[in-house]
Amino acid sequence: MTDLAVTAARLLAKNGEPVTLTNGESGVIEFDPITGDPITPASPVSVTANAYPSRYQANEIDGSSIQSGDIRLILEVVTPRPESGWSVTVDGQTYRIMDVQPIRRSGADKVLIGQLRRN
Repeated sequence: MTDLAVTAARLLAKNGEPVTLTNGESGVIEFDPITGDPITPASPVSVTANAYPSRYQANEIDGSSIQSGDIRLILEVVTPRPESGWSVTVDGQTYRIMDVQPIRRSGADKVLIGQLRRN
């Protein structure tokens, strides 16, 4: 991690809160595109990280891409990088990641900004 990413992680550890990110859904079966055989789904991966949840401002809520009740999550850099569709537990509530935007410098992630929506 670079100095800026380390600083962001330190600030989020001090001022944020732990969240749990999970990819994968149990019971989802994928099929091999060549043979058509079912592929055993990979086990879900869970990552705990520090983050800072906040509400969107009223002027940012457009009712379609950002809805009332959506949460902006400032997240330290984690591996693997979360993607749309992952689940996030914040304050005991489960949300779905709608979007993740990395803040990057020199080709490396420094902090992640996620949009969460209640399941």
